[in-house]
Amino acid sequence: MAVNTTASAVAGQPRHGTVSRCAPRRLAAGPTTAYTEVKALLRSGGAAGAPAAPRREAVAQEPLGSTKDHQGAVRVLPAHRKPSFPGR
Repeated sequence: MAVNTTASAVAGQPRHGTVSRCAPRRLAAGPTTAYTEVKALLRSGGAAGAPAAPRREAVAQEPLGSTKDHQGAVRVLPAHRKPSFPGR
């Protein structure tokens, strides 16, 4: 029996056309401040090299931990509720 391990199959999503229609809304509802930092880390990743990546990520995590996005997500985590992200 073949097992489909693509991201769409794991997420229970249809495979064709789903990303282009659903991803923008899901991304906009997510932790946009963290997404911005991830994009910056990815853009600068090649210049600093792989050995420097863990340190750059740790430095980026410190200010993100004090955002309202992070605080709200941590607050609802024990109750297994879906977090909301105000983008701050």
